[in-house]
Amino acid sequence: MNKNGFSLVEVLMAMVLFTTGGLSAVNMINSAYAHLGVARTYTEMSSIGTGYMEQFMAVPFEQLKDRDGDGATGLEDVGEDADGFERKERYEVSWNIAHNTPIQKATTICVIIEPAQPSNNGMNRTVNLVSLRTSP
Repeated sequence: MNKNGFSLVEVLMAMVLFTTGGLSAVNMINSAYAHLGVARTYTEMSSIGTGYMEQFMAVPFEQLKDRDGDGATGLEDVGEDADGFERKERYEVSWNIAHNTPIQKATTICVIIEPAQPSNNGMNRTVNLVSLRTSP
């Protein structure tokens, strides 16, 4: 810097530095926004699944039915192959019941929540909630 102000080179260097910093900040904000959407999806799916699991825990033990009789091998079934299936808002909820799994007089309940529409990036996110309930 001389007595008359900044030189052209100094002004250009300052512009390059501020532009680089600004673009980095915009990129960081975009990345954070994308991760916020993923977190929101997981939170919604977990909340829906927890509601279903609470309903299963409130039902009398004798009313828990393995509708297709596939036991432990069917705990990961989704859609029409599952013991139960519903569409809930933007998600599909499947549930499976397996009696005497992993021990006698116990029932394993598995609730699986998936997005109803596939994601744009090809990554399908799924939340599985599993609980074990013993007979009284």
